[in-house]
Amino acid sequence: MEIKKNYSNAGITEEMYEELKTAVWNCGVEAIDDLVGYEHDVNEDSSVTECRMDMVLGQMPPEEFMVFYHKYCS
Repeated sequence: MEIKKNYSNAGITEEMYEELKTAVWNCGVEAIDDLVGYEHDVNEDSSVTECRMDMVLGQMPPEEFMVFYHKYCS
């Protein structure tokens, strides 16, 4: 994913990106909603939810990424 390359300039690795996605997913619906910024449809296919998470992370400034990273991966 192109955005991961952009994050590398801010010291964010692909492993951190995947770690955050996994941590948010494992924390459940409220964490996913926190990341995407709205209440998502819990009945949608998991691949759609993951795509939404990728889209949000792809547009997220590195500083905000790190806030979420520390919140869910610490």
